[in-house]
Amino acid sequence: MKHRTGLRILPATVALIASMSSVAAGLSACTIDKDNFADPPRTSQVATTMPENTAASASATPTDARRAAPNPTSPTAATDARQDGTNGDHGALAGRTIYLDPGHAGTPPPQSLQVTDGRGGTKTCNTAGTSSDAGFPEHEFNWMMAQEIQQLLTQRGATVLLSRGDDTGRADCIDARAEKENSSDADAVVSLHADGAGQGNRGFHVSAIADPLPHNDAAGSTALAESLRDALAAAGFVPSNYLGSEGLNPRADLTGLNLSTRPKALIEYGNMRDSADIVLLSSPDGRRRLAEATVAGIEAFLAR
Repeated sequence: MKHRTGLRILPATVALIASMSSVAAGLSACTIDKDNFADPPRTSQVATTMPENTAASASATPTDARRAAPNPTSPTAATDARQDGTNGDHGALAGRTIYLDPGHAGTPPPQSLQVTDGRGGTKTCNTAGTSSDAGFPEHEFNWMMAQEIQQLLTQRGATVLLSRGDDTGRADCIDARAEKENSSDADAVVSLHADGAGQGNRGFHVSAIADPLPHNDAAGSTALAESLRDALAAAGFVPSNYLGSEGLNPRADLTGLNLSTRPKALIEYGNMRDSADIVLLSSPDGRRRLAEATVAGIEAFLAR
């Protein structure tokens, strides 16, 4: 800003300024947590693989993947998380490879198609996942989250692989997905999900491998899960009030974790059947903030 010299201020002007300051001082005392979810897909690198199953997933397969979700303009969404929750070490992502697993698929295989659960039993190859009461499908939410996270990771120098290339096809079974993750050069694998529990059950939780098998990277899985949990909590998101403890819920029943040899964790971002959580999950702004927190967690893990 340039300053002029020799400027004369008339007494009347001084009086006017003083009057305006008095008014401003008086005014300063006044004080004034799945419809809108069709974000356009982005192109992605794909290592074709398939989603993880959950107990709630098999119980609800939506018939209309485009039915409207609840109105995301509810004030609940604004109170579920702070606008800025990422302060990660962006340099930790440069040159690293992240494998994202958007759970489930738009076209599920027959229920009769079974694959190993990694512990001597079997599970369904894949499902469409759960859905909100209004019909917003989990598989679509998972796909949208993958696109948000991929964009942020790529902008910060990471190579991103996805377990499926779209939200319409059948994709791979959950065991094939794990095999492809293992054969990649991924420094971290994150499986993206939302839950389908009853009303009043809300909040996120992150699962690492429980009761680890000899081939599992148990330490890496736990460290990644803790970093993701810490970042989500730091961003203001509410930990689950019905599963796990303090946002962590280690599991031994998930094929994707049981077969993994990489640092891998699974995020359930919230409960699609809860009226508060679904406002957040169906909101473009909510998904963006969840994605930013997820990337911050990955950065913190890689910076260890």
